[in-house]
Amino acid sequence: MEALGRELAGTGIAIVIVGYLDRQVVPGWRVPGTLFVHGAWQDEQVPALLEAYGARLALFPNRVPESFSYTLSDVWSCGLPVLAAPSGALAERIARHGGGWLLPEGFDAPLIARRLEEILSLDGAAERARVESQLSRHDPQRVPSLAAMARSLDALYARFGLDARAPLEGDAAAIEHLVAANLDGSLFRAELARLADEYAQLTRDHERTVAAARKFEAESREWIAKLEHDIAALTADIQREVAERRALGEANAQLAIKDRGLLHGPYSPQYGRE
Repeated sequence: MEALGRELAGTGIAIVIVGYLDRQVVPGWRVPGTLFVHGAWQDEQVPALLEAYGARLALFPNRVPESFSYTLSDVWSCGLPVLAAPSGALAERIARHGGGWLLPEGFDAPLIARRLEEILSLDGAAERARVESQLSRHDPQRVPSLAAMARSLDALYARFGLDARAPLEGDAAAIEHLVAANLDGSLFRAELARLADEYAQLTRDHERTVAAARKFEAESREWIAKLEHDIAALTADIQREVAERRALGEANAQLAIKDRGLLHGPYSPQYGRE
């Protein structure tokens, strides 16, 4: 996906991963301008997310063959064509019901980028309209109901399931081989790597959050200290001004007393000179 994001630079095409990657679980640009990671989502959010992102088609470039895929049903239910890998249940469903296109065997990022440009170009408008027209027609086989899928599974188990009443038989060597393959297989190692990457990424995010919180706390303390200093200075100015006004008031009172003494003393004009 990262290689595809780089291949799409300058094409005007961007990919939104509704979900997350093995190396990024939080929302954000993985390749700026062309590959964005949305993050976790709920089933009922699919129609609104596809509309909000302006999705034109859904891409399933799976390296490992998928099973039935509820996600394929979700995007088809929203009328969205798909471009998918040529193997697995996705390819079988597209080949049987239409609703999209298949990538060739051995596809890589440059080939996917060219195919996306072809489909989303003006020349590809007629082909897109044809596929979208297929999806506009109701087809209970293309997106079967839960009841239909349950009946299909019942039939599958009836045909291939083990009889629970039969005695259990097991080949120890075969079981050991199966366990070893699952514990040491490439998919399991990839899953461990993914979990390790997710843990490392979440740890980095936590550290960044803690650092940001500490920076905010330090800046807040500095601001609070400055505010307290300003308040203290203002309080001191007010106290000084109050003291000066009080001193001026007392001085005015003394002057008033002296003025009255001059006006009414023995040399006052109203008494005359003795």
